[in-house]
Amino acid sequence: MNHISKKSFFIALCFVSISGWKESILSLPKKWLSTAESVDEFGFPDTLPKVPVPPLEQTMADYIRALEPVTAPAQLERTKAIIQQFTAPNGLGPRLHQYLLDKREAEDNWTPTEPKETNQNIELIFP
Repeated sequence: MNHISKKSFFIALCFVSISGWKESILSLPKKWLSTAESVDEFGFPDTLPKVPVPPLEQTMADYIRALEPVTAPAQLERTKAIIQQFTAPNGLGPRLHQYLLDKREAEDNWTPTEPKETNQNIELIFP
């Protein structure tokens, strides 16, 4: 009996490795008995929600709140004045925010996907 169970375990292990599953053999019963439907984010990209664009006012309020502990009072007041100019109806802020909203509707992901220079090893690029 012990020999048969080892053999069946070996056959199951071979089946798992042949089928290409990356999970552990111990997680298979849980997967087989689970009633939850598995969703692969790359398998259903159309059903994923679009990346949200926060309101401009909320972004600026969060920015000021992040600056308060590390900025001198005079510099904080100057930054608040610059933010008021930026968020004015004829300022650059609403136009940039509208650009992000338009890009969100046109594309699946409005966040930049290009590699950043800070994430690259310059010594490999310029020996």
